[in-house]
Parts: sequence; structure tokens; C-alpha cells
Amino acid sequence: FKLAGSNPVEEAQVDAITETVIDIKQAYQKVRGDAEKTDAFFATELPEATAKFEKMVPDALVALPQPTHADIVVYYFYGQFFDRAEDAMKSVESCPKLKAMFDKVKNDTRAQAWEKKRKQTSF
Repeated sequence: FKLAGSNPVEEAQVDAITETVIDIKQAYQKVRGDAEKTDAFFATELPEATAKFEKMVPDALVALPQPTHADIVVYYFYGQFFDRAEDAMKSVESCPKLKAMFDKVKNDTRAQAWEKKRKQTSF
């Protein structure tokens, strides 16, 4: 589907971004269900992890005109993975590269069309 980048460097960058999302997901799963720890996660841990994540995102990857797998993963991670998506999105607002990746998918007509026709599930 040509979503992994157009060369080995971009492919590695896409892979690094998706693996970073997995790391943050695992941190969240450890606190999920504990109200106090979840509150702390959204107040402190997620914003800190997102700020570090922002620093590793290459400008060149963000500048690609078409979404990559990394853009799609960032979009669904911050926008739909968390049961507190609004709180998750707050951590992205101060991260222009991650926000640009999110917006690239959000504004993509193909992604919009798929979201309209996809079957709604609990996943």
C-alpha cells in the first residue's frame, strides 16, 4: 500500500514511530483501571512521553505529502485508542510534528471515506 516510506531510511523511521506508540500503550495498560494512576498518566506521564516522542519524529517524514503507516498509527493512537481521547489529544497540541501527522490523516479524503463506511466495533 506504499505506506512504509519510499526508501529504507523512511521505512526505519516509520517503524520507530510505530514501536514508540507500542511503548506508550504498554505504559498506559499498566495503569488503566486504577483511577488515581490513570489521572496521573494523563496529567504527567502521557504529556512527558509525547514531548519525548515529538523530538524523535523526523521533519522529513512529517513533510511527506501522503500519509504513511506512522501517520495513521499516530492518528488512531491519540484520537481513538484512549478511553479519554480528549485528554490524550491535549498532549499532542503542544507537539507540532505529531499534530501535523494527526492532521494529515484527519484531513485525508481517503481516510475520511473509510471512516464513514467502516463497521463500528468495540475495537
